[in-house]
Amino acid sequence: MDQLSPESLLQIERDLALALSAASDLPTTLRCVLHAARQVAGIDCGGVYLVDERTGDLDLVYTEELPPEFVASAAHFAADAPQTHLVMAGRALYAHLAALSPLMDDVRRKEGLRAIVILPIAYEGRVIAGLNLGSHRVDEIPAAGRAALEFIAAQLGAVVSRISAETALRESQQNLQTLFDSVDELILVLDETGRVCHFNPTVPRRLGYSPDEIRGVRVDDIHPQQSRQELAAAIAGLAAGQPLLITTPLKAKDGTLIPMECRLSRGNWDGRPAFFIVAYDASERKRAEEERLEMERRLWHAQKLESLGVLAGGIAHDFNTLLGAILGNLDLALFDTPAHSPARESLREAIGATVRAAELTRELLAYSGRGNYVIEAVDLSDLVHEMARLLKVGISKSVTLRLSLERALPHIQADPTQLRQVVMNLITNASDAIGDRAGVISVTTGWRDVDETWLLQSRLESRPPAGRFVFLEVADTGCGMDLETVQRLFDPFFTTKRNGRGLGMSSVLGIIRGHQGAILVDSEMEVGTKITVLFPMAEAGQAEVPGSLSRHVRREDEDSKRREGVILVVDDDEAMRRLGACMLERLGFRALTAADGEEAVAVFRQRAEEILCVLLDLTMPQLGGTEALDQLRGIRPDVKVVLMSGHTRADVLPRIAVKDLAGYIQKPYQMAELRAEVERVLGVQSQSHS
Repeated sequence: MDQLSPESLLQIERDLALALSAASDLPTTLRCVLHAARQVAGIDCGGVYLVDERTGDLDLVYTEELPPEFVASAAHFAADAPQTHLVMAGRALYAHLAALSPLMDDVRRKEGLRAIVILPIAYEGRVIAGLNLGSHRVDEIPAAGRAALEFIAAQLGAVVSRISAETALRESQQNLQTLFDSVDELILVLDETGRVCHFNPTVPRRLGYSPDEIRGVRVDDIHPQQSRQELAAAIAGLAAGQPLLITTPLKAKDGTLIPMECRLSRGNWDGRPAFFIVAYDASERKRAEEERLEMERRLWHAQKLESLGVLAGGIAHDFNTLLGAILGNLDLALFDTPAHSPARESLREAIGATVRAAELTRELLAYSGRGNYVIEAVDLSDLVHEMARLLKVGISKSVTLRLSLERALPHIQADPTQLRQVVMNLITNASDAIGDRAGVISVTTGWRDVDETWLLQSRLESRPPAGRFVFLEVADTGCGMDLETVQRLFDPFFTTKRNGRGLGMSSVLGIIRGHQGAILVDSEMEVGTKITVLFPMAEAGQAEVPGSLSRHVRREDEDSKRREGVILVVDDDEAMRRLGACMLERLGFRALTAADGEEAVAVFRQRAEEILCVLLDLTMPQLGGTEALDQLRGIRPDVKVVLMSGHTRADVLPRIAVKDLAGYIQKPYQMAELRAEVERVLGVQSQSHS
């Protein structure tokens, strides 16, 4: 190879320096380097390795005219490979190819390579790459060529470092932009005047603007008027590097206000002071928080109602027993009082008051869900229609009652007496809400398919499954209720009436609970209230539960016929036990008593042949009524037993496995009811068992 003149070498070096200063990518840079190397040293092929900063390995990144076998066998060298050590040693190597390895000697023979050059490329004292060159024309590189190559390697170190840094910066910026564009939060960059100079795609998408409409807009324009001062004060008070969190709505293009939690910070953007806003849509979090609070409120309310229900049910049950003793003894006193006695009227008044007290206990039992239900198939429209005249009498004359009743309404399984109480209470409440003003109460019946979303609005803590329901809707144009009143509407003893007891709506709630229904309330102050009650629709062919025995009215003018025989009265309450025995003796029977099931069995075993009938309380300690009945039949299979309970026959009999029961009587009872049931069981004219 002819040696280049010093002037030519200098010109090549200048041209290379100029090209490298303008280079912006690695392939262009390496192409210029290899071109210059081939000019100054008779080099016609070569490649560049970059050092992996993490592992210390060498990776071939660019080649020109290298034999394919060489590229295939030398594309990668591990950190501990001899080739890597040669580069990382930091010294230039000029050698015949055969001196390096048998593999290289084989390549030399096949490709005709005669010399190889390995030049470490360093920057700031650290090897960052290796320049490998080969020649088919010379066996060794002359001194002038070596100097030129080492100059090229020195120039290349700074350029490779710069380009690598620029490449890493571009990749980092691209990654940041990708992240910036992909986050769901709204990111806005404001200049010092408060105008939006940069934003991510979520901003126009969430607020409904186009990108051009957002760019350059003042941040005030996407905030409602009432929150602009707060935002301006927050931005003005920002200290550099001290972020601030505020809650403020953003205004969408259509005017919708979206609740946002905004993190404000101060810094620099494109070399200028700027403000940064990262806004989180608080709608979901707010909705989740509201749902959590609503669940907590419902749970607390359910626990409160459950506790009150247990208390009310227990009080009502015990009070019912006391009323039974009072009512029965008053009845006996009236029975024994001569017809011309002035005391009879007082006794009748006392009996009437006791009956009303018993009705109050039934309201308490209805609230607790332990009321007595006589279940049958009911057409809700027919029931309301039958009550129409009574409903009109019970409301103010200034109020118009409008009925919209679905014809041929599917039946529900319900207690009609309890349903009448629900209707009356709802109508009465609606009338009271209207007061002395003119107004309208609308009563609507029908059926609809109800989904879970609708049932979530029920005021009951337990909800029936979604399905088909019959509904009763009572709407008024009264004063309406605020949220606090709606929340307490069904609390027992809560009332807004001057002389109210606060049990009407709570008993409605208990009745709906007992019928596995739902109740929804929609009220607005000075507009009115609408209460919707849902009852599960009866399935086709659903059997009706038999109704209760009729409650007989005492016939005071009936002769007291003398009867004979022994009847055993079994009751764990002493007053009721004594009362039953006294009534039977007034009717001419002889009475035996027992305080519980075990004593009843013992007495019956001794006197089974003379006992005509057993009045047996259902609920007793130690040995209950049904267990005692089994043992009595074991002694005498044909024994006639009349069960007694505070619940109705329809409520009790489906829950107990008793066949061929002679009779049933509900507490509290009067003597006329006891006489009618005993006469029916014994065949009116009672005969001795013998």
